[in-house]
Amino acid sequence: MTELTTSMARPIAGSTALVTGASRGLGAAYARELLARGAARVYAAVRDPATITDPRLIAVQMDLTDRVSIARAASRAQDVTLVINNAGILTGVPTLGDEASLREELEVNYLGAGRGHARLRADPGCQRGRRAG
Repeated sequence: MTELTTSMARPIAGSTALVTGASRGLGAAYARELLARGAARVYAAVRDPATITDPRLIAVQMDLTDRVSIARAASRAQDVTLVINNAGILTGVPTLGDEASLREELEVNYLGAGRGHARLRADPGCQRGRRAG
């Protein structure tokens, strides 16, 4: 580990985590691994909470393109101490391709990720266990 990653490290055991895009693939794997490593609680932030079938996970509706949805999720998950922002899309459109698809990728993968982190950091209830910075 470098000095930067060491200073950013968060203990998993006993933590309360929120994983975006936790319904399948890497997000689902992250959520399961957090539980296996002793996370006390794992919120699975997904567009459709019905896709979360693991009873150990707490399904939370969150669409990273919708500010209201992000605010509701942050309000519900006020005890979060660790965030894995995994949600993303890949339209497969070339950089100089269809502008609507490129905007969709930017909304979810870049702007949405920033909105989610900013909202969780701004929510006073989501500050437990955080260092300043």
